[in-house]
Order: sequence, then structure tokens, then C-alpha cells
Amino acid sequence: MAGHDGKPEGKISKTERRCIVGYRPKGGDRSTPQLSIAGRWLAEAGFETGQAVTVRVEAGCLTLTAGG
Repeated sequence: MAGHDGKPEGKISKTERRCIVGYRPKGGDRSTPQLSIAGRWLAEAGFETGQAVTVRVEAGCLTLTAGG
């Protein structure tokens, strides 16, 4: 959970995660990449259900910021 200042409280259990870029299964076109992330570690990092998120895109890098 995030504190009143929007910063996560406590220690994050694991600071690096790995996942696989897939494709949109019902999109028909397998060339459209999809990335799904889920887990309690998101709450540990300050992300809450229903909260806006800003995604910063750079070559080979996505940065997610809670409270976008």
C-alpha cells in the first residue's frame, strides 16, 4: 500500500521481475505485442486497483509510475 505521500510503505519483496511479451489472443493479429503484469508486489510498489498509471516509453524500456 502507498502512504499519504504516494510512496510505498515498507520493503518491496523482490525489486526485479521477469515476464514474457506475448500477443493479443483475441486480436487475430499475432504481431500485436501484449504485456500483462499482476501480483501483490504491485501493491507493495505503490500501485492500487483503479489507480491511473503513467507509462513512459523509451527504446527497449518501459517505466510505470503510479498515480499518473
